[in-house]
Amino acid sequence: MESTYSDRNHPSRKDRVEALRKLLDVDSPLGLAITRIYANMQEFWDKEVKDLLANGDHPFDFKRLYAVGKYEDHKKLLDIKGSAIIIAGSGMCAGGRIVDWVHAMP
Repeated sequence: MESTYSDRNHPSRKDRVEALRKLLDVDSPLGLAITRIYANMQEFWDKEVKDLLANGDHPFDFKRLYAVGKYEDHKKLLDIKGSAIIIAGSGMCAGGRIVDWVHAMP
């Protein structure tokens, strides 16, 4: 028999999920990577999302959805005209890329 870290009590699944949620709330590049991975794991999606997909409504791929991972991509999107919904990680309005968007708003 083999065991790794057998001298430790591991956190519960609930605690691990919460730790991951907190990590994703403050790290947008990691959030984008996780989203890409999840988008390719359709067999694990719940019934609601699978039903949307079956009706042609992909939850991670639709018109005018832009995921910004690199600074160059971010700069290109600063020229968008009209309304936009911008989702950024926690604390980004204080010093992240989102500051450019705040200054560009009319």
